[in-house]
Amino acid sequence: MTSFALSPSRAADFLSCPLKFRYRVIDKLPDPPSEAALRGTLVHSVLEHLYKNAPSKRRPQDALDLLPKAWKTLSQADYVPEVLPTAEDEQKMLKAARELVKSYFHIENPQMLAPAAMEQFVRTKVGGLSVCGFIDRIDVSPRGKVRIVDYKTGKSPSPRFQDDKIFQMLFYAMMWRADRGEIPARLQLIFLKDGRVLTVDPTESQVRQMQERVLHIWESISQAAQTESFTPRKSPLCKWCAFTQYCPAFGGEQPPQPGERTKELLSAFN
Repeated sequence: MTSFALSPSRAADFLSCPLKFRYRVIDKLPDPPSEAALRGTLVHSVLEHLYKNAPSKRRPQDALDLLPKAWKTLSQADYVPEVLPTAEDEQKMLKAARELVKSYFHIENPQMLAPAAMEQFVRTKVGGLSVCGFIDRIDVSPRGKVRIVDYKTGKSPSPRFQDDKIFQMLFYAMMWRADRGEIPARLQLIFLKDGRVLTVDPTESQVRQMQERVLHIWESISQAAQTESFTPRKSPLCKWCAFTQYCPAFGGEQPPQPGERTKELLSAFN
């Protein structure tokens, strides 16, 4: 049995709707990606491979030249025909991906950067809880200062809706401190669609508070799992949910909670 580890996205799922968390993590119900998610995966792949080039080969056209190969690989996934049913849909998505790749060069000059790692998977323990996440890029300055960078292909949120993005960034800082024994000097979210950058220089207090919050979230998850009481939380986001047919808030009926997968979930804390 593979033990579960809490990621920032799954923690955010629980905060937005505990029942959605259950269906994704315990029941593992089909949740096909959207066109936006597919486009985001493609752009992330292009930027990852761009940094494998020598600095002189990190120009805008070099990045665009990587897109067809990245798409050829990604397009083999079984779900792609469902997300992009027509050739017109595919071309529209690829055009949008090209624009996002080009916009990246208005934000940073990749020829001047030397990332220490790209698409770095981190799994560690925080207060006895297994946590994990993929970090898009890790930069280390000549003085050894660490910057964690994450790319977002959507628009940047307005200041009053930044909390969930800051939650993700501080989750990474918490993981990094637990895994490497130091707090990153900077956390940076790059929003490719509108060219904005959200930056946080985390403090010891922020990371400590984040750890307390994550452990509190886990306590709520654990209690819901043991009592089989993952409740739905209605919000405007429900219109994009893939699980409404199983949701009591929409007249659906919950299937029995799988026992073995519940044990797998609870194994995250020891």
